Amino acid sequence: MSYENPAPQEQPTGQAPQPGASSAAPVQVRIRLPLSRPIVTYVLLALIALVFVADFLLEQVTGQPIIFYLGAQVNSWVGDGEYWRLLSAIFLHGGLTHLAFNGWALYSLGRDIESFYSPIWFTAIYFVSGLAGNIAWYVLGAESPSVGASGAIFGLIGAEVAYFVRNRQLFGAFGRQRLGNLAVLIGINLVFGFTIPNINNHAHLGGLAAGFLLGLVLSPGYVMTWTQDGYVSTRRLVDGQSQVVRALVVLLALAILAGLILVGNQRWAV
Repeated sequence: MSYENPAPQEQPTGQAPQPGASSAAPVQVRIRLPLSRPIVTYVLLALIALVFVADFLLEQVTGQPIIFYLGAQVNSWVGDGEYWRLLSAIFLHGGLTHLAFNGWALYSLGRDIESFYSPIWFTAIYFVSGLAGNIAWYVLGAESPSVGASGAIFGLIGAEVAYFVRNRQLFGAFGRQRLGNLAVLIGINLVFGFTIPNINNHAHLGGLAAGFLLGLVLSPGYVMTWTQDGYVSTRRLVDGQSQVVRALVVLLALAILAGLILVGNQRWAV
């Protein structure tokens, strides 16, 4: 995958400037991004599909709403110490339409985000954002059960916004176009969220904020370098962001989420 970068200002080698033309006229330069191969996205898609099938089959056999036993988020139960539901709810969905919508969103967004961030940091963004969305519901929401990967998926949208914000000089007009498209996507989803009943806007907004903030640090900070092969010089992009800083920020985010659980306990713990 490569992107057009109109930012560098240079005169193409071997081409003299035309009379009256500026020697600093911008030209488009194609530079290949250091991208990762998406793997985790497909694993997550398989997991949520398997969990949905298991939920459906068990419900047919028992005649009971098994989704509660599998880990739907019920805030009073979380307050009783069942904190694992904050994570398990990410893998559960309330119906085939819910699964299809979130599955398609994960497939569409996840491959690009994982390619940009690498599998390990993509995984961190997905689960921290999902937890942030569910904890936002625990702190601010009602007793209504909540399931779904929507908070995590909104986190991926926030991470993509952060990626193009951080590298806006590199991507130029292409990056501005992507940011505009993402703003429309966020706006449409929020309008649906506030006009259609039974949509957990707390999880959406919590995941979006967490994904964006994490993305500002976990996003690659591209640096242009040159490699010399004989008489040929080649430009390439490398990620200048520290892996240690990334790891520390993820740990800090988890610590903040743990503190917010304690805040939620003030409402729900017996």
